Amino acid sequence: MDQNEQTVSVNTSVSEPESPLTQQEDRKKAKKAFSRFALSIILPLLGANIVITVLGAVLTNLTMEGVIDQSFAQSSTINVLIGAIPLLVLGYPLIYILTKKLPSRTPEKKPFKASHGIMFFLMTLSVMCIGNFISSFLASILTGGQSQNGLVNTISSMEIVTIIYTVIIAPIVEELFFRKLLLDKLSGYGEKWAIIFGALCFAMFHTNLYQFVYTFGMGLIFGYVYIKSGNIIHTIIMHSGINFIGGVLAPLAMSALNQEAITELNQLSFQGKEIPAALMETVLPGLIIYYAYLIIYFGMVVAGIILFIVNCKKFRTEKSELLPTAKEGVPTIIANAGMIVFIVISTLLAAIQLIAPILSAG
Repeated sequence: MDQNEQTVSVNTSVSEPESPLTQQEDRKKAKKAFSRFALSIILPLLGANIVITVLGAVLTNLTMEGVIDQSFAQSSTINVLIGAIPLLVLGYPLIYILTKKLPSRTPEKKPFKASHGIMFFLMTLSVMCIGNFISSFLASILTGGQSQNGLVNTISSMEIVTIIYTVIIAPIVEELFFRKLLLDKLSGYGEKWAIIFGALCFAMFHTNLYQFVYTFGMGLIFGYVYIKSGNIIHTIIMHSGINFIGGVLAPLAMSALNQEAITELNQLSFQGKEIPAALMETVLPGLIIYYAYLIIYFGMVVAGIILFIVNCKKFRTEKSELLPTAKEGVPTIIANAGMIVFIVISTLLAAIQLIAPILSAG
């Protein structure tokens, strides 16, 4: 990021209160800044999605013509590369270029204890678990139970490219842009509002209903951690850890199960027949690994919920003199041209992702 960017001055202390006219002008400037950042995200996102669509169509044609093997074309590695490369090469660089001239205010670096990192990590894990449940429930209602989360198949493939992107590349890039860049540019107008705005942008950028709720929650927590610590490394580590659990440990635990043996065991049990010892010996190790994972995972989720309940009153951000209440803050970050366009387009893209598999299956 540029080191010579000017500093946002709207949040600095003054000897005398600003006049209502000056505050109104400053709020207009804040609204324009949030609008510009939203537009700076949605324009590259649209461009990347167009490129992704074109690449997908080309890949489909090559597969139909027999130039490319179908199993290779449908592999998660190819899907990840097609989805990631346009964003990495086109999307994120354009976001940086379009927001470069916005003034910056980097949070002051402060001590951040390991215990605090563990606490926020467990809270994020809880958000991911609860958010997954809520999103899946909403998707099921909206599609009459016909929806499918395509992300599950991609993650569960356990291909090396998928793991590298999920655990290393995505956390680094997303934290640099949706935490550091965004909050450095907008926190001067109010830390709380910048965190909420960043979380919304982060959630909508995924254009996937299945990811919306938990990515919004993750954005709130990671934004707060960055503002309070001033160090993006903390959120990158937390983000990577969350993706590692969901993208590596969960599929590993599932792969330990011998599905054929479990199906046979269930059939014998349902029929009231005796279960052979050899079959139990085949099934048992996988079940132990899987249920051990579930116990540890849900134990951490419960711990995260408890930690949030106990500590929620301690979470505070610096009060904004410019946007002191929701009456000023919410319209500034939501009711602006850029954010409205972002909401409409990301909703349409999410709807397409939700119904496209159903239409193709039909």
